[in-house]
Amino acid sequence: RAHRSGGRKAANEYCWKNYLSEPALHTVEDMRTQFISLLQSSGILLLPCQSNNATTTAEKTANRRSRNWSCVVASLAAGLYPNCARVDNPTGRARFFTKEQGKVDVHPGSVNAKAKGGWGHRWVIYFDKVRTQSGVFLYDVTQVSPLPLVVFGTGTTTTTITTTQQQQQQQQQQ
Repeated sequence: RAHRSGGRKAANEYCWKNYLSEPALHTVEDMRTQFISLLQSSGILLLPCQSNNATTTAEKTANRRSRNWSCVVASLAAGLYPNCARVDNPTGRARFFTKEQGKVDVHPGSVNAKAKGGWGHRWVIYFDKVRTQSGVFLYDVTQVSPLPLVVFGTGTTTTTITTTQQQQQQQQQQ
């Protein structure tokens, strides 16, 4: 915005004052433009081709669900699938399992690494998975409802999905 309103000098001053890299911001803007183009070409985002101005009415309309966390997480699940892991014992010390590696852990530096209970869903999505001498660790973990995984996930595997409430009812019956 500083570049559009005040030119290159204003953009340089803004970056300097806020400890930002102008080339990195240009890269982010290019990625944003590319992402919009990919969403348009795939038919997910129905916008006419427009300028890169983020304040256009059409982009505001397309962004109307951006504050709906369930919608954002569902979009993440669609984009990150098949990077999902099952959460066992969501009410206590959670254990995580992936189809490929079996038991994995959330990276110790993650805010979710020491989470005890409070996992509302039995599934998480993750951005990256790294094998170290200590084991396999998941980075950038977000819990997700099973519904987006069923709707957006691909493959031929059929999975029975139970909610935490259903699991608790089953445990009480036993």
